[in-house]
Amino acid sequence: MSEEVEKQETKQWKTVASFPSFEEADLERKKLLDTNQQVKVRRHADEIFRVKVWNPPVKKQVSKKSKGKKKNANKKVRN
Repeated sequence: MSEEVEKQETKQWKTVASFPSFEEADLERKKLLDTNQQVKVRRHADEIFRVKVWNPPVKKQVSKKSKGKKKNANKKVRN
């Protein structure tokens, strides 16, 4: 019995803006909530507040082309 384990990817947050106060960063966060799935404010060194956003990655459509041998590939050719 083999189980398929899905590879779990970590979220890649993108920093959108930096502000000196939390109030300014929070206003920007509220604006960005309309267009992004997740938005957060993080405090960094020297009291800098950064607004970060994350959107889920777009899944690629897999085409169903056969990559195997052709139907008549194994038949012998007679002269």
